[in-house]
Amino acid sequence: MTVAVHASCAFTPGADPPAPDRWRSCPLPDVWDRTHPDFQGYGWYRILLPPQTAPDTPTALLLTGVNMNAELRVGGRVIGRGGRMEEPVARHWNRPLYFDLPTPTPAALTILVFGYANNNSGLGPVWIGPARILQPIYHRAAQSADWVSGSAAAVVLALGLLFLIFWLGIGDRAYLFFALGSIIGALYIFDAYLIYPPLGRNLWERLVQLSIGWSQLFYLLFVLESTSIRARWLRRFAWLVMVTTTFLVAIAANRDILPVAAWSEGTTLLWDIAALALLTRRWLLLGDREALIIVLCLIFVMAAFIHDWLPWITASGITPPYLFFLGPTGFALAVTVLLIVRFISAHRREHAFRTELQRSLAEQERELADRHARILELERQQAVRAEQDRVVRELHDGVGGHLASAMTLAQAADAPLRERLREALDELRLLMDSSDGEQDFHALLAMQRWRLGQRLADHAIELHWESSVKPTPLAEDSSSLMHLQRIIQEAVTNSVKYAGCRTIRVTTGARFVEIRDDGCGLPSTVREGRGLKNMRWRAEQLGARCTITGSRGGTTVRVSWPESGMDFTSGEAQPSGS
Repeated sequence: MTVAVHASCAFTPGADPPAPDRWRSCPLPDVWDRTHPDFQGYGWYRILLPPQTAPDTPTALLLTGVNMNAELRVGGRVIGRGGRMEEPVARHWNRPLYFDLPTPTPAALTILVFGYANNNSGLGPVWIGPARILQPIYHRAAQSADWVSGSAAAVVLALGLLFLIFWLGIGDRAYLFFALGSIIGALYIFDAYLIYPPLGRNLWERLVQLSIGWSQLFYLLFVLESTSIRARWLRRFAWLVMVTTTFLVAIAANRDILPVAAWSEGTTLLWDIAALALLTRRWLLLGDREALIIVLCLIFVMAAFIHDWLPWITASGITPPYLFFLGPTGFALAVTVLLIVRFISAHRREHAFRTELQRSLAEQERELADRHARILELERQQAVRAEQDRVVRELHDGVGGHLASAMTLAQAADAPLRERLREALDELRLLMDSSDGEQDFHALLAMQRWRLGQRLADHAIELHWESSVKPTPLAEDSSSLMHLQRIIQEAVTNSVKYAGCRTIRVTTGARFVEIRDDGCGLPSTVREGRGLKNMRWRAEQLGARCTITGSRGGTTVRVSWPESGMDFTSGEAQPSGS
C-alpha cells in the first residue's frame, strides 16, 4: 500500500479537460486556500502508479481528505465518482471516498476535484493499495462520520426541544437560552451529515456559519443566567459581535463567506475566555461545583472548536475528521446531566420541605385541637360553676335561712339540739364554700379555721392553727377542696367526740396538713369504722396519703402529698358506705 505524495495538476473553471500545456507538478496534499487563493472550479490530478507485484490483485483508491467532491478517471474514462460534480455538488468534506481500480491495475489515473473558493478545498492524502485492506478502512471511517454527526445532531436537537418545553412550562429564561443554543447548534452539526443541502449552497453556507456563532451566544447567555452572573458588559459584547457578524456574512461575496465567518467566529473565543474567568472566580470564591463543571465543559468546547478553526484560518491543510460538533454535543449532554442533578436536588429539598410542612401542620392541628378541647373544658367548667353558684344561692337563701332562724330559736334550748343545728349549719356552709368557684384553696382553709374555732370554743377545746408555709394546693376544683375539708372536719369531729381532748393543733406545711389532739386516743370501734376509712379514701382521691396514729397521749391525722401529685396507691379505692 502506498500514499501518493506528488502529482501533475491543472485547474479549470469548468469540467472540460485542461490543455496539455496547463499541467504543472504539485505536491500532495494540495490545499487550494494556500496554493490557489480565491479559485473555484475543478482541479485535475494525474498520478502515476508504481508497478504492482501482483497485478491481478484487486486494487483500490482511498481519498481521506477531499473537498468538496471527486471523480476518478482512467484513460479518459470515468470509473467512479462521489455524486454530482456540478451544482448542486455532492459534499464529501467530512467523509472519505473509495474507488475500486480496474484489473490489471493501470499505470496512471486522474482524480477530478471540485471545490469552492476560500473553503479549505483541495485534495488530501491519496491511498493506493489492496482493496481488502482499504475497503474496511473506508467503511469504518464513512460510517463513523455519518453516525457521529447524525447522532450528535439528533441528540442536540432533542435536548433543545426538551428544554424548550421546560421553558414553556416553567418560564425560566435559562432554559430558553439553552433550548435556542441547542436547536440552532443542531443546524451546523447536521450540516456535516448532509451530502446535498436543502437550499442553495451560498444561502445554506451563510445560515450554517451564522448558526455557529448564534448557538455559542445563547449557550453563553444560558451559562450566565444559570449561574446568576450578571456581567452586563459581556452580554452586550456578545450581542454586538453576533449582530455585526450577521451583517457582514449577509453582505459578503460568495467567495468571502467562510473567511468572514471564520474571523468572526474566532471572536467568540474572547467571550468564552471571559466566561471561563468569571466561572473560575465564582468556583474559587463560593465553592460552586456547578461552575467548575461548566468550566470543564467550556474548555472541551473550545478545544474542539480550535482543533478545526486554526487549520482553517491558516490554510495549513485538510484535517478530517472534524471535531467541532463534539463540543456542543458534549456541552449539551453535560449541562443536561447537571440540570437533572439540580432538579433531583430541588425535588429532594421540596420533598423535605413538604414533609416538614406536613409535620408542622399536624402539630398545629394538634395544638388547635388541644386549644379547642381546653375551650370546651372551660365552657363546661363555667357552666358547672354557674350551676353551682345557682345552687349555692338557693341553699343560702332557702335552707341556710331556715337553719339560721332555727339556731336563733334554739339558743335557749338544750345543748345537744344546738350542737346538731350548728353542725348542720357548718355542713351547709362547708358545702357552699367548696362549691363557690371564686374561692381559692387558702381562703377555704381560713374559713374552715374560723368555723372550727367557734365550734370548739363551745366544747371548751382550744384550737391552735399553725401555718409557717402556705400549703401547695393539689387541685383547685370543688371536688378536691371538698375532700380535704372533709378530712379535716372528720378528724376534728373524732377528737371532740371520742378523744376527750383539751387542745387540738392543726399544722399546715407546703405539702401536708396535720391534725393532732392531746386526748386519750380513739377507741377500736372508731379506728375500724367508716369515718377513718372514708378519710383514707378521700386522701387517695387527692393523690395524697392519710396516716392515722393514736396513743394515750393523743391522736395524729396527717395528710401529705408528693410534689408530683401522683397517687400513692396502685389501685383505686372505693368509699365505705354510710
